[in-house]
Amino acid sequence: MASFFRALTVVALAALTLTLAGCASSTDGPLETTGVTSDPELDPTSYSVCQNLGSHDAITFGEEVANTSDLPIAITDIELVENDGLRVIEMFSIPGPNGIVGTDAYPMDNVLPETWEARVPALGLIVQPGEVSHILIGAALDAGRDYGTTHHLEISYTFSGAEHTALTGGTFSVALDCDELPEAE
Repeated sequence: MASFFRALTVVALAALTLTLAGCASSTDGPLETTGVTSDPELDPTSYSVCQNLGSHDAITFGEEVANTSDLPIAITDIELVENDGLRVIEMFSIPGPNGIVGTDAYPMDNVLPETWEARVPALGLIVQPGEVSHILIGAALDAGRDYGTTHHLEISYTFSGAEHTALTGGTFSVALDCDELPEAE
């Protein structure tokens, strides 16, 4: 009888594992993040960027995303993963060539005025097949904070009638002084 329950337990655990594996694979899809970094020594899928706030009230940071499928993708949600100290002002997308995403002042109207005027909300954005889009976050520090960090962006989207997520590789920090940013644990 004990061997019957052990066999039943093994079957139940195998079924649970297959179910969880199925859930994990449902987050995979054709939206790829490019992980922009200007440092060739850094892995573009896992890097860290800190932007000094300087004289600005807020900073823009983000990622390029590419639709590698033959069907459109609709962005439905964007979450700052492990957000500590950042307040989102705006989530938007801008047109432009590959490689322009990184960090800069927010708003970007003085940096890229034509591009700033052409921005659209990131939520609801349709990324066409083969297209690269720029997902950007305008963020400020929470009141009383000297720095803020998010460890990734989690981008939720629909593709071919199913929900998917993509996780960016970059850790973004905003600080009054990046040299004073606490060490990561």
